[in-house]
Amino acid sequence: MKKINSLIKDYKNNKGVVDNEKAQRILLSRDLEKIRDTLKNVNIPKPMDDLKTNYAKLKKICKKLGLTDNFPEYFIVDTFPKPYHKMNWLCAFFDKDEEEEEDDDITPGIYLRKDKIMQSFAITKNLCHELIHIIINQYTKKDNTISRGLEEGICDFVGSIYLFGLIEGFDKAKNINYHSKFSYYKTQELLDLYREALVQACLLYKNIGIKGMINLIKKGRNHIREAEKLCLQGKYNKIKIKKGGWTPELDRIADYFISVQHSLRISPMAYHVAGLLKKKMKVNDLIKQHSLDRKATLKALRELQKGFFLITVNKGKVCYDTTKNYLEVGAVKYANTS
Repeated sequence: MKKINSLIKDYKNNKGVVDNEKAQRILLSRDLEKIRDTLKNVNIPKPMDDLKTNYAKLKKICKKLGLTDNFPEYFIVDTFPKPYHKMNWLCAFFDKDEEEEEDDDITPGIYLRKDKIMQSFAITKNLCHELIHIIINQYTKKDNTISRGLEEGICDFVGSIYLFGLIEGFDKAKNINYHSKFSYYKTQELLDLYREALVQACLLYKNIGIKGMINLIKKGRNHIREAEKLCLQGKYNKIKIKKGGWTPELDRIADYFISVQHSLRISPMAYHVAGLLKKKMKVNDLIKQHSLDRKATLKALRELQKGFFLITVNKGKVCYDTTKNYLEVGAVKYANTS
């Protein structure tokens, strides 16, 4: 908390006209104040202690749901076992597979990188995700099928959202998964695929329910692959599985992840300026009233108009402004993307 207060004080120290760098400091100070207010009301346990407690809860939940009663160990490691020791994953699962001879010396289980362990909620989310992979493995005949695609989305929805939500609450489940899948701003193909798989799993849930997803898990990886083919064609209604189990909490999260935008990211200056805009406002008045750097402001206005078509400026005046529509619901994010 002391560090956060120190950063807020530092970021608020902005003398002179506001350019992109100072706009970012202003925005960061506001966000840090929100984080500080939230932390005052949240008890965050130590990750290692929380992991042990939550894994015990997770086992009970999985047994009650009829998912499995055969649970792997988890390991906190500096690096993953060879030949995967150079991989930069957060976590991974390893299981016996007669097709993969190089895995013979790896103890089956869930592996969590020590240097990647963040706060306790995130590590529990990752544990829930990897556990679903292993449960799918338990129902799968070994024939060299890779655990990717729709399976990743199912592991996120059933594991990181549903199971994690039952342990820590569905608001935390929604927020943590949002920030891990939707809030990054750089184009990263692997993360994009994980996000798309989660959206696909949300649509799958809308069609077959959480019980349907659990039934699909218990059919094994090959059935998930067949279901994925239908999902990729938009033929969710063709998936043959016993359906059921829709809940208000999961409905809300699925709807949100299907609807939320990922690409609406603007520069800090554009974000700051957008919050100050008023309809029919003169650009010169905007700059003067809020001590803005002229060059940076004009660039931000061009970005909002030509880059995203959120405003129109004509003859030095803001004619139309739709930025508030997105700012009010948190649909637009700021980042230095150049």
